[in-house]
Amino acid sequence: MIKLDISETADSWVDIFVTADKDGSDLGRIHPSQRGLKLSSFVTVGPGTHTLFEVQGYVDNRDTTTIDVSVSSEADVHEPNNDRASATQIQTGSEVSAQLILPYVSQTDQQVQDIYKVQLSAGKHTFQMTAVPSDLYPVIQISDSADTVLSTNLHGPNRGAQFDFDFDVDTAGIYYFRIDSWVDLSIVYSGTEADSYQQPYKFQID
Repeated sequence: MIKLDISETADSWVDIFVTADKDGSDLGRIHPSQRGLKLSSFVTVGPGTHTLFEVQGYVDNRDTTTIDVSVSSEADVHEPNNDRASATQIQTGSEVSAQLILPYVSQTDQQVQDIYKVQLSAGKHTFQMTAVPSDLYPVIQISDSADTVLSTNLHGPNRGAQFDFDFDVDTAGIYYFRIDSWVDLSIVYSGTEADSYQQPYKFQID
């Protein structure tokens, strides 16, 4: 997470264009709505990446702007777990806490999903999403060890909603749970820091 705290003086007005160094792709634009503002902006990128910020004056920019930059890591001990090969092993009956943030690397590499695997007995089980940041809209997919999708598009009624559902497995074994976002996540975001940047989502499988 790259955070930019922008402070324009009375006669300054800037435009900032954000691109990925790896492929030159456009991540977005940071643009205060008028001159003389203070604004916080956030950019979510993958680990080890380089991100370019092109700062330009906008419409008769006549003064100085201060930009303080800070970088923080995703508060998620399960990362990296964006594919089946790196899926996090979890246990039934134990609450899991993690973050869902889009780690932009390039136009073709931005794997937001988190994947978990768990040993299940045959029969009925329950998935409970016990905490959801107000701006997050998680969606769940269940698959078996052969990568056969058993259930998909399982989600709550709206952003920030807790939800649960029951599901059946025919045979005991390892099952995979993919947690993704039902709606596109922002790469570049300006304003009050999003809840999902600060708060974890939590779930449990019984």
